[in-house]
Amino acid sequence: MNFDARLLSGIGTFVAVAETGSFVRAAETLGLTASGVSRAVARLEGRLGIRLFDRNARATTLTEAGHRFFADVSPLLAGISEACSNAAGNAAAIQGRLRLNCDPWFASLLLAPRLQTFLDAHPALTLDLVVRDTLGDLVSEGFDAAIRFGEPEPSSLVTRKLLETRILTCASPGYLERHGRPLHPRELGTPKHTCLLFRDPSTGRPFDWEFHRSGEVLSVKVDGRLILNDGATAVSACIAGLGIAQPMEFGLRDVVRDGHLVELFPDWNGEYFPLHVYYPTRHLCPAKVRAFIDFVLAEIPSNPTRHVRESPDVGSAVDRSQFDPSSSLQAHWLQNGNPFNVTSFSSHSEDRMSEKKSFKAGDEVKWDTPQGETHGKVVKKETGTAKAGGHTAKASKEDPQYRVKSDKSGKEAIHKPEELKKA
Repeated sequence: MNFDARLLSGIGTFVAVAETGSFVRAAETLGLTASGVSRAVARLEGRLGIRLFDRNARATTLTEAGHRFFADVSPLLAGISEACSNAAGNAAAIQGRLRLNCDPWFASLLLAPRLQTFLDAHPALTLDLVVRDTLGDLVSEGFDAAIRFGEPEPSSLVTRKLLETRILTCASPGYLERHGRPLHPRELGTPKHTCLLFRDPSTGRPFDWEFHRSGEVLSVKVDGRLILNDGATAVSACIAGLGIAQPMEFGLRDVVRDGHLVELFPDWNGEYFPLHVYYPTRHLCPAKVRAFIDFVLAEIPSNPTRHVRESPDVGSAVDRSQFDPSSSLQAHWLQNGNPFNVTSFSSHSEDRMSEKKSFKAGDEVKWDTPQGETHGKVVKKETGTAKAGGHTAKASKEDPQYRVKSDKSGKEAIHKPEELKKA
């Protein structure tokens, strides 16, 4: 197919209709008539030989072919727009509307108190933040990026892991006074105890309860009369003594430390839950998306979580020191009913590093993963740029890293020496 300017114009019109969901609204956005927009889309459909929209009196929706075409051309148009801005010497390339899909817990706890900083840094940017418990169709719904807790589902989206936070098993002192403290996770499966169930948005059913310890996974069938789909409500119910809960440790350190919740099984807390950022394409990732990802990476408090810092351009992982949530989170929660008025996080010194360890090729080692302890062998010491598992790590002679092959999966990964132990 020979390219011409009319094709590009038709694609721009098509994208406007797909993003607004209406020929009339697209016409208003583009400064055209609705009939002009309709003719432009019809010409594009004829040129491509496919139908892009299903149209009736009530709605205009993308066909399956339209979905695929929209997913392919949207990032390319964004790249063209950014290239034009750069070519024109426009210093305010981070501009326009940034539409984000965000997990409620993360949005309330970390993003909301800090968004003024992000907006002040980018005055030409408008933020459209949609908070909900599902990812949905990122492309067809017009989102530029998403931040979600949970394992990513197979898709064409680019996915970057930001952190992993532990799953705790907690109860309030009042609940334990009434029902007694369970000594083993299996006791939660007895009629003596009531658990607060949390709905998995991907299945609509409550999450299974699991307990992880040194590679061992124990599943316990629990029962409860309260099913929730909001993390803040679940924690508030747990503090009120309604039952035992399994919340994420992210954001709850003060609440547990000050005794408003009691961690029941510290020996069985090896389960981790990941936080990911999603965006449509790595190729010509818009500057506004890169700016947002950089902002989130800079703001994430990772203690007591496990942290993975990744570049949105090349996917390289860079470990950082951990941060302590030192805010009055639990005070706001208990006194004001607002668990998310977080004002500051203070960082520990980045000099708090584990003593350097040394390994050689063939050494049997082990390391922790969200699924438990994993074993493998050292392949080689890396002292430069190294790639494995889709990620790039930058090592040096002064700060080497190790290429390790997993005994279970046979896959290779790059690890810092402090992450490894001799098996």
